[in-house]
Amino acid sequence: MTTVFTVITVALILVGRSDRRVTRAAGLRRGRALVIRAPNTLKPA
Repeated sequence: MTTVFTVITVALILVGRSDRRVTRAAGLRRGRALVIRAPNTLKPA
């Protein structure tokens, strides 16, 4: 898991350097989705 995470982060950083706007938008969307999904997953059904 750690290696996969590092590869993803490095890739995001490299992409961010080439085009920051795209990565920023994608990051915000992912962040919002995680914030919305996280409480739902943590709550017992």
